[in-house]
Amino acid sequence: MAHLARLLCVILSLALAWAPPALARSSGPAYAAIVMDARTGEVLHARSADATRHPASLTKMMTLMMVFDALDAGTLSLDTRMRVSARAAKAKPSKLGLAPGSTLTVRDAIYALVTKSANDVAVVVAEHLGGSEPRFAQRMTQRARELGLRRTYFKNASGLHNPGQVTTARDMARLARALMVVHPRRYHYFSTRSFTYKGQTYANHNRLMRSYPGMDGLKTGYVAASGFNLAASAVRGSRRLIGVVIGGRSTKSRNEKMRSILDASFARLGVDGTDIRVASAPQPPPRRPGALAGALAQTEVAEGDAADAGDAAARVAAGLAAVRAHRVYLDAQKAPPADTPLLAAPAQDPYAGAWAIQVGAFGSRATAESATVEALASLPQDLVRPSGARVTPLATPGGGVLHRARIAGYTSRVEAARACAHLASCVPVGL
Repeated sequence: MAHLARLLCVILSLALAWAPPALARSSGPAYAAIVMDARTGEVLHARSADATRHPASLTKMMTLMMVFDALDAGTLSLDTRMRVSARAAKAKPSKLGLAPGSTLTVRDAIYALVTKSANDVAVVVAEHLGGSEPRFAQRMTQRARELGLRRTYFKNASGLHNPGQVTTARDMARLARALMVVHPRRYHYFSTRSFTYKGQTYANHNRLMRSYPGMDGLKTGYVAASGFNLAASAVRGSRRLIGVVIGGRSTKSRNEKMRSILDASFARLGVDGTDIRVASAPQPPPRRPGALAGALAQTEVAEGDAADAGDAAARVAAGLAAVRAHRVYLDAQKAPPADTPLLAAPAQDPYAGAWAIQVGAFGSRATAESATVEALASLPQDLVRPSGARVTPLATPGGGVLHRARIAGYTSRVEAARACAHLASCVPVGL
């Protein structure tokens, strides 16, 4: 009998260890907030950042992470059609109102999750990728652990309330940062202002993007148990911040709080509101402090010097010279051709190859060029490919333009991955 009692105690303790932490009861949603530097991960503001909270539709950031993972793995394409089950069609609002038996493309699903925060679409994605929503939620939790989200547990793909679906403000900020770092070329989806599906246009629930200078994403959320939540990112000057507010009493109070903590954090970094750039991914930090500043003082460097230079400053200076030369196109009011090289390739390019590294996709060409130049400065000499540095303008579904920054000329995925290991924001790309 004593042995049985001890066995029951062991089983109970193990169950408690793997169960999500319980939320303390209160008269209303509990507040939590954090502001993080997207490039370094430094926390600039925190209040109850590690306290257990319900994520609501911030959950859909992880659902989208899983979609982006599958797109990169090749198990999904943007044109893949996903079937709508009867269970998905019955999801509670907010929803698109999908009919059972109909299908939805992955492309439309991404936009519907970002803008409308459609719960029926979240279920469609979960069932397509996981077989069932509970199995997909288990995979979401596993992915959370891989990303360092230690206090987050998912029970569904939508964020509809489940007592066991919990997180922290810090974990949601880490998730937002992971989306930028792991999927820099897909972050632009979170900047979508509106989405039209079958003649109906849905506005993004994050209306703060229209009024807060430099804000370009990410996601809103609300259930009664959590209050009004927001994970957001904004750029001023060369600094990008990620803010998370959980437990707002209203949309207005949540947005005002986000404004306040972001403004205070930018001020702490010495960044004012006069230099606003909207970029679609955080720029990689220079690995050699001062190299970029030193290069700016140099005005005349031949393009060919970059391939032979043994120091980062010379490579950066060569990149800046190429950028200045490239801007002749703009001064002459001529549209630059797609994939215009920042550095002209020699007749026989010794760095020709079938792989590239993507530094990011940015809202301004100047930001994309700066990120490319910084990337060249950060790479070790044997991985520098100056002739492969390119910035390509890409049209977005919303009518805007993103500027994709890549460095080509790698002969294998392994070599491209080695280069990416030296950059904070980077992904190997097969050509």
